Amino acid sequence: MLKAGFVCHLNFGQTDNEQLDSTDKTFLLFKSSTCQRTLETKTLAAMNIGLFGGTFDPIHVGHLALARAARERCKLSRILFTPANVPPHKQAQPLSPFALRYAMTALATAQETDFIPSLLEAPEDFDPDMVRTKKGKGRELKPNYTMDTVRHLKQSLNKADRLF
Repeated sequence: MLKAGFVCHLNFGQTDNEQLDSTDKTFLLFKSSTCQRTLETKTLAAMNIGLFGGTFDPIHVGHLALARAARERCKLSRILFTPANVPPHKQAQPLSPFALRYAMTALATAQETDFIPSLLEAPEDFDPDMVRTKKGKGRELKPNYTMDTVRHLKQSLNKADRLF
């Protein structure tokens, strides 16, 4: 089984007297235990799986409409929404933190059971139980390339599954 992602209910504001730094003020820790949504790939029938990557800063109705159209046109069983941690074409641009972009993606896809928020391109130190990335000083972030993501994902799929 490939754990592609999860959806959580977010509470905004502070709880448990926890102090948040300036990059965390817009969102809190994921505290919900109802945050499980996975991509089951060990099925008898072959699945058509869509991989939809992007910055998703922010994700919007255009992304969702495109995914719905692709689902219909390509007969997709699932679509993995994969926010890029460091998009190679946007390395010099300021981006919202990965955790916030992932949370927005999870919330935007929550109503569609075929849409799975994915952590395939999450930072190595990303803790999915928290809406924060541990701060690493002096480390250069490597860009995410679709080719690497596809290679990694294909290792987790059945041979009969098709990736779009």
